[in-house]
Amino acid sequence: MDKLEKTISRRSIASLQELTNLPVDFSALQDIIIGNPVYFTENIVSYKTDGSQVTATSIGPYFKHLIDMDTTSGKINYSKLDDVEASRNRTCFIAFSDYITQQNKLFSTRREITVAEKSKLSVKIEYKQIAFGETLSFPFNIPKSYKVK
Repeated sequence: MDKLEKTISRRSIASLQELTNLPVDFSALQDIIIGNPVYFTENIVSYKTDGSQVTATSIGPYFKHLIDMDTTSGKINYSKLDDVEASRNRTCFIAFSDYITQQNKLFSTRREITVAEKSKLSVKIEYKQIAFGETLSFPFNIPKSYKVK
């Protein structure tokens, strides 16, 4: 929704794939919203511990994924994805911060995501409210003065 231009655009997940040049599906989008690592596979090729910090690398069909987390708290500090196809030079960096505990669950209320290949896309997500296990309603009405693109 563009409030300045008074227009609305409906986009599919496929358009998100085009915009980011990443194999994003609904499950990956849910993981990004929830704060779960995306494209982290069971194929862990290396790991390093330093006190309560652990850094692990997995290699999947699309990405080599480096994740850094605190094993004491369970907080993910950052996640870095590099394309397994080196010629693509595609990367994604996700930083997690401002954790809160809600209903005994740890949740990062701030994420900074940078996706780069030929161009760079940066997204900042800040959560003001979170809830777990509740039925939510998101009524969304398009104002009559808005045009659909």
